[in-house]
Amino acid sequence: MKGIRRTLLLTYFGLYLLNLLVLAAILFYPARYFLPEMLRRLGEGQVWLLLSAALAAVVTTLLVVRKVGSGMTERLSQIAETVERISAGEMTGHTYLGGRDEIGQVAEAVNRMAASLREQVKEISANSNRLETILSTMVEGVIVFNEEGRTVLTNPAAKKMLSKREENWVGRSDLELIRNAELHDKIMIACLGKRVQEHELKTVFPEEKLLSASIVPLKPGEPGKSGVLVVFRDITRLRRLEEIRADFAANVSHEMRTPLTAIRGYAETLLDGAYRDTETAVRFLKIIHRESERLNNLIEDVLMLSQIESGRADMELVPVNVAGLAEEVLESLLDRLSTHKLKLEVSPGLPPVTGDRGLLRQALFNLLDNSLKYTPAYGEITLGAVREEHSIRIYVADNGIGIPLAAQARIFERFYRVDRARSRSLGGTGLGLAIVKHIVEAHHGRLKLESKEGQGTTVSLYIPVYPPDR
Repeated sequence: MKGIRRTLLLTYFGLYLLNLLVLAAILFYPARYFLPEMLRRLGEGQVWLLLSAALAAVVTTLLVVRKVGSGMTERLSQIAETVERISAGEMTGHTYLGGRDEIGQVAEAVNRMAASLREQVKEISANSNRLETILSTMVEGVIVFNEEGRTVLTNPAAKKMLSKREENWVGRSDLELIRNAELHDKIMIACLGKRVQEHELKTVFPEEKLLSASIVPLKPGEPGKSGVLVVFRDITRLRRLEEIRADFAANVSHEMRTPLTAIRGYAETLLDGAYRDTETAVRFLKIIHRESERLNNLIEDVLMLSQIESGRADMELVPVNVAGLAEEVLESLLDRLSTHKLKLEVSPGLPPVTGDRGLLRQALFNLLDNSLKYTPAYGEITLGAVREEHSIRIYVADNGIGIPLAAQARIFERFYRVDRARSRSLGGTGLGLAIVKHIVEAHHGRLKLESKEGQGTTVSLYIPVYPPDR
């Protein structure tokens, strides 16, 4: 700013000297011819008066030039200060100058430029905030690398997926952040070859994850290197579901093959002539009937499980009396309960639960059926119900063979059996407890298993009371 003032002052001083020289030349050149004659004619007083007038004119000219120069300097200084404030990022700068001369026009141009810059900065800031909001709320992880393979942008989801705690990722290479040579090679291919790349990588700390990475060049089709956008998706659950679906299909096929093989074998034996022996034929037909029942039960369990899992089961949520439900289930198993000691422990005055009566009956039936299968004759089986806060705890307890600790985490999985041979010999399909689990989940309840090998098992269902507490 001081440099501008100094330059302007020197300019005006130079112009002032130039004006004096021109004026002196104009006056001196003709005066050399007539000045001597004029001085002889004028008196001494008149000469001094003439010199005083000339000096006054010079001083007046100097004052006018200084005034004009000072005003112009001040106005230009204001413009310069405004420009400096704008260049420093202060977009509220404004120059208030009147006049329609060139300096006033320059001031107005600077003001228009400042207003335009304010609008542009405001728009850029809004776009930046929108981009930051979008990136921070995305489920997918996003990392942008420049043409040198250095990070220029990332979002929180990427840090979470890759389990990285470093705050500043900007300027770091992909190998520093991800340490995956194959991914690095594909990022370089996308930078140079401008082709979209796909990659899967597995992380193991702090938990095992499977990530899918889509690598997209930012300037496809243009010559030279370009930056890339890498989008990460967590496909761990999706891959797990695919594996479960494949395992389920394989298990269903295997479980169906066993009874079908038995039915086919005994039927072929009968066709080969065994039907002539009445006793053998009856025995074989009983086996065929038993295996067909087992096959039918398996199909019904698969269909029920599929309906509950997919949400297509027709559920009618009504108040269900727990005591009446327990008695109903016991009546359906009365002929099998004769070889065991049964206890019914339902607390009096229990409120009803919110649920589908048919599905809850099926869940209790499956639990009691399991207890009957895995509790020795004359063992104890207890069906009880008590209130615990906002739920009714319905439990089935026995003193049977129990479940090994290593198997308890998987006992509710489809087709999981602790002892496969024993389960098949008892007519189990391997889906009973899986159905119980999904019925409880469909009622927004929870399931609890307590078991000690050789001492017994207790399975508890927690079902919300009716009406649901608000």
